[in-house]
Amino acid sequence: MSKFALSRGELTQVIALFVAGIIAFAVLGEVAGWPSGEGGWPIALLAAAILAGMGPVSRLIDAAEASKATVTLPGGLRLEFAQAVVHAPAGDLPTNLVAPEVEIADSARQELNRVAGLAADQEVVVVDLEAGRAWYRSRLFALGATATLLERPLALVVVGRRAGSTRQLGGWILPRDLLQAFIDNDARLAWHWQHARAYLTMLQVGQKAGGTKFPQFQNYQAQYGLTGDRLIMRILVEQMRDPDQTESARGTSLTVENPERPEWVTLADAERLLESGLVTESIELTEPANEQERVLIRCEHGYLMRTKNARYVDMLDTRKAQRHLLEQFVEQARRA
Repeated sequence: MSKFALSRGELTQVIALFVAGIIAFAVLGEVAGWPSGEGGWPIALLAAAILAGMGPVSRLIDAAEASKATVTLPGGLRLEFAQAVVHAPAGDLPTNLVAPEVEIADSARQELNRVAGLAADQEVVVVDLEAGRAWYRSRLFALGATATLLERPLALVVVGRRAGSTRQLGGWILPRDLLQAFIDNDARLAWHWQHARAYLTMLQVGQKAGGTKFPQFQNYQAQYGLTGDRLIMRILVEQMRDPDQTESARGTSLTVENPERPEWVTLADAERLLESGLVTESIELTEPANEQERVLIRCEHGYLMRTKNARYVDMLDTRKAQRHLLEQFVEQARRA
């Protein structure tokens, strides 16, 4: 069979998706009044056809390009990727959250609270590991745990220095996946995560005392009214340095962070540790526009990173960018 031909499976899938699209538009017409009549249904039919055929069309374009064939869209239309870019807010966090050589005094505690608040205001946060002397492993864990609890930021981008070049891409990861990767790697962190959440639960319900198992309760209670659930970051960091319980049931020390012998994390370390959840798919801005479009169309993740000369630039909200491309195609088709 020719590589330019549709297989029976692809044809069946296209028909099924097209019919599903028509049904969806029919329901939308009943609820919202659009599409209706001659002014709406032609556009709806075109949109359903485009959505149904995106998979096979992408494959056929790949085959045509590989064969050096000329690919012309209907009506001579061409979609420019640059016009479909939608950025997700991104912000870099201070390295290591607090200065690693400084004991957590009041000023450092306020910094932890500030950074937790900064992260909670972002959709995407960039963690720059630099050359491997910017972040403790424990602080990266605390960031992922805090983001998981607060459900913000939604994604963490990991970059660092590689072969002398800065902001090299490691990938992006969901906070809950980062949290689980750390716990799987170090069982002590499961105790810290559970213990910190127990503190927070008592604070949330307004408990008056913590008992012998939670000796720092009064200290945390004084701060909870100011910071709310963001206090989880400070609890985690302080407990990893000086835990309420010194040993686990198996006799293992629960002290994770030692400022005199800190465990730093490099980009290579992070890539190995987070491999199971790290998303590395990206658009390289120096590639031709049609290659960038193809990567976007194929992307199945919520976010898609962009790089320029292999250095991280920013993130796309994949669904918004794909929808923008579709809207642009429909609008140009109407004008053709």
